[in-house]
Amino acid sequence: MLPTGGDGSAYVKYSNGNVVVGAGSVDRLTVGNGTVTLAGELSASGDLNVGGGQMHDYDFVAYRVRQSSTPIMSSSIFDFSGTAALGNSQRVVFTRVPLAKAGSVLAVSLLTQDCTVKSGSLSGTVLIDGTPNANAWVGMHTGTISTRRLTKDIASFEAGSYLELQLTASSGYLTDTDPTSGSFIAIVTVEY
Repeated sequence: MLPTGGDGSAYVKYSNGNVVVGAGSVDRLTVGNGTVTLAGELSASGDLNVGGGQMHDYDFVAYRVRQSSTPIMSSSIFDFSGTAALGNSQRVVFTRVPLAKAGSVLAVSLLTQDCTVKSGSLSGTVLIDGTPNANAWVGMHTGTISTRRLTKDIASFEAGSYLELQLTASSGYLTDTDPTSGSFIAIVTVEY
């Protein structure tokens, strides 16, 4: 143990290749090779500057979206328009999300009504500045809930870029047996 300036309740020690700071009999901070672990809450009286980025979630939600046997979500950005001649005229396009700093996509999650796809398949692809990113996607098929985690910096973006999510469905896609009531939420987790 290292001296703590006369306070017997605090300590600094070396343990299994780590430097450990504690108070009383509890280890509070452990600094290892490439990791820092904090046991308890972090209180900061000033600004907290994080060089490695912080996580942010962006939610894309649509309720009671018309479903049909036609591919009404074919390769477009939240576009449920389908074939107008068949009456599938609903179109849902969400506002693009501007990204304040450079960073990367960490995960894409897709959850449908009743938590499953009842028939067909559904996929979500992240678009950065309008271009689909081949690494940032998630797919669902009958009976699944999907989350896909990405390696940091594999789907990166620059400050000022914008984020979108493109959904694509197979022709038999349904999340609910009522073809007018399909709902979903997609969550894109980024760090910057």
